[in-house]
Amino acid sequence: MQAHAPTSRERLPLAARWDNFQRKYAPYIFISPFFILFLAFGLFPIVFMFYLSFQYWAPAAGLGAMEYVGLENYRDNLTDPMFWDSLKNTLAIGIMSGVPQHLIAIPLAFAINTGLKRLQGPLTSIYFLPYITSVVAISVTFFTLFSWQYGVVNAVLGSLHNLP
Repeated sequence: MQAHAPTSRERLPLAARWDNFQRKYAPYIFISPFFILFLAFGLFPIVFMFYLSFQYWAPAAGLGAMEYVGLENYRDNLTDPMFWDSLKNTLAIGIMSGVPQHLIAIPLAFAINTGLKRLQGPLTSIYFLPYITSVVAISVTFFTLFSWQYGVVNAVLGSLHNLP
């Protein structure tokens, strides 16, 4: 006797339905926080900036104060000599900082991964040490400012609380 697939009228047991749900929808549920955050903090600002590029807007006046100006903002930028100077400066800084970094970093990474296997751990630690120490310094600074017992910010707030 052969087992047959249930028809639409037959009801699957709860465990089978749960397994079916997990297989179909669980991956989308688990990946959805990324997409929600990407939409809120990645895509929306880019789209809103593109929309704003066609508007004249004084932000302090609110969203209702926007005035459509079409391509006037682009025309102003393309005829402004300061725009072209800033573009040249940006490209020059990018080239002057990016090219030397890559000319040093790529051969160094190749040397560490191929010939200096025994020094790979210590060299990697030395490389990342500035990143770690800056995070520690920021943590200590904020702990000092906001400490519940001796923090400067809490002392100021406490003194404001005692004002008449």
